[in-house]
Amino acid sequence: MVNKKIADLLEDICRLSDELRDKDALLARSMEVAFDADLSHVIIHLGTNDTVRRQSELRKNYFKDLFNLLKSCCKSVFITGPIPTLSPGVERFSRLISLSTWLWHICTAQNLNFIDNFNLFWNCLGFYLHDRLHPSTLGNSVLTANILHAVQSTPTD
Repeated sequence: MVNKKIADLLEDICRLSDELRDKDALLARSMEVAFDADLSHVIIHLGTNDTVRRQSELRKNYFKDLFNLLKSCCKSVFITGPIPTLSPGVERFSRLISLSTWLWHICTAQNLNFIDNFNLFWNCLGFYLHDRLHPSTLGNSVLTANILHAVQSTPTD
């Protein structure tokens, strides 16, 4: 039952992250989920869409604000890093690896749980649809399993 609820929440988070683009709406929804009394974990998945906007420092400041608020919710917080794209181009890859590395460092510094998806997906063509950007059914299963493993194997306070 718990795994089903977590899987449902993961699907909801993925759908919401596609639908909500502006900072305030996403922050409000994140807080609504974070302070839900029925939940013991908060999982935030960071995608790749914003990397093309070339606003790394703005994004980092936004994440810092979000992480500070999430720490106040008294839940186990998990930040799942981006998955790499397999599309050609050095710039996008560079931005994604930089984001993933920065997230690992800030999560460690702020005592948040970081889930590395970048290394798991790197060079695994079968995890992607033909566009080499979006996860395939197998990729979605692997992503979900990686997140569930991290949540279930992390000791609670």
